[in-house]
Amino acid sequence: MNSVLMLILEILYALTIISVVIVVISENRNPIKTLSWVMVLVFLPFVGLIWYLIFGQDFTKKQVITKRMYSKLKKRPLDEVGPLEEFAYPQEHASLIRLLKNLDHTPLLGGNDVRFYTHAAEKFEDLLRDIENAKQHIHVEYYVFEGDNIGRKVRDALIRKSLEGVEVRVIYDSFGSRKTPKAFFEEFRKAGIEAEPFLKVALPKITSRLNFRNHRK
Repeated sequence: MNSVLMLILEILYALTIISVVIVVISENRNPIKTLSWVMVLVFLPFVGLIWYLIFGQDFTKKQVITKRMYSKLKKRPLDEVGPLEEFAYPQEHASLIRLLKNLDHTPLLGGNDVRFYTHAAEKFEDLLRDIENAKQHIHVEYYVFEGDNIGRKVRDALIRKSLEGVEVRVIYDSFGSRKTPKAFFEEFRKAGIEAEPFLKVALPKITSRLNFRNHRK
């Protein structure tokens, strides 16, 4: 009887170790850390599992936004504007539109304009003109917001509009804009502009988690 019980316990422990190893590998950690924990779990039975439960978990990790929370955040702006007008679209695109709505809860909306640029100079020329023509609000989002000549022109244009009473908000990626002096963004805040970094990285040179960056423009 004891031998049967021991066999069951060994099987349960083996399954537990296998499950934990799978979790460690799937956590997208630094490869060296992942291999180290796998070796500890395999070659140090019981002790390795206890070590991992105590030291291997990242309890400092910020709360992750769940899919349900994300859906609510996406839906809230649509609820605030009320019922949306039906937008006519070619029937051959109906299946694609349904797919996008089901995947990302993003309905088809009108009032949008798309233009492709092959030269940066043309793009920034139009951007500066659009900023000058704004009457109510401006929302700017960039992965890299540099403090060069173009960056200063865009910043100064946004500051002017903010001083005119236009609501201005800026999001820049913490890692993509890491070389831009902090004083550059402080100028936004001094002018009353909401300027915030996306997923701030305290030590970008040594951190192992540089994914989930904001590459929107």
